[in-house]
Amino acid sequence: MHTYKKNWTIEFKWVKAHAGIYGNEIEDRLAKEATQNYCVTYSRTTKRAIKKDTRKESIRKLRSQWEETTKEAITKEFFPSVESRLAVNLNLSPNVTTIMTGHGNIRSCLHRLKII
Repeated sequence: MHTYKKNWTIEFKWVKAHAGIYGNEIEDRLAKEATQNYCVTYSRTTKRAIKKDTRKESIRKLRSQWEETTKEAITKEFFPSVESRLAVNLNLSPNVTTIMTGHGNIRSCLHRLKII
């Protein structure tokens, strides 16, 4: 889904029809006007299709950021691509995150254990 303003947040919520809800009443009026003044082609889109498209777009953006960054070298050793990360079902914890990102006291622990 494309938005023309970058800081928009779009939420889909059910509201009771004809209950005097201000935004919904406006939407009803505009929808009626649109059907009377224009030839409208209606195509139903399922919630599943919207979720699928949104996920694909999110993965595309994440892939682009992942490929462009020069940081996260340690994490990229574990997951060279976004798809390789998404293929793994991780139960993340602070310890797993520390190991996979290289953040925290990993080097000092390894040095203390005489591993490095």
